Amino acid sequence: MANIEPGIIRFEKYEVEEIQFKLNSAYEEEEVNIDIKMEVEATSDDSNEHMRIRLIVHIFDEAIKNKYPFEMKVIVVGYFSIGVEKNNNIDHYQANAVAILYPYIRAIVSTYTASANVTPLILPTVNVNKFLKSNR
Repeated sequence: MANIEPGIIRFEKYEVEEIQFKLNSAYEEEEVNIDIKMEVEATSDDSNEHMRIRLIVHIFDEAIKNKYPFEMKVIVVGYFSIGVEKNNNIDHYQANAVAILYPYIRAIVSTYTASANVTPLILPTVNVNKFLKSNR
């Protein structure tokens, strides 16, 4: 059996910066496709040893206009340490950091929607590398 090497990036903690939820009381039960938009803001300290990722997710924007059941915005901030390596550019670690944070967003959304007495929404998984490449 092989030993597992720890990764260069270490997840320190996350904080829920903001949750907004607005119910569309005029919504009539009908099938809708999940409308999700995501933004990523990455910053680091001068030494690039600490990285902060701010993940902003918008779900069902403009619910009333688009006949969605609700609209929701979730902002989660993750804090990471980066081991010393020749390539200490935060862009190199951004995909890993987003992949670590996104399941927290998924859990928050499903728990919150269940508690809001609407059909619980389970966000789809995301190909983080593809998402980041298309948003550069």
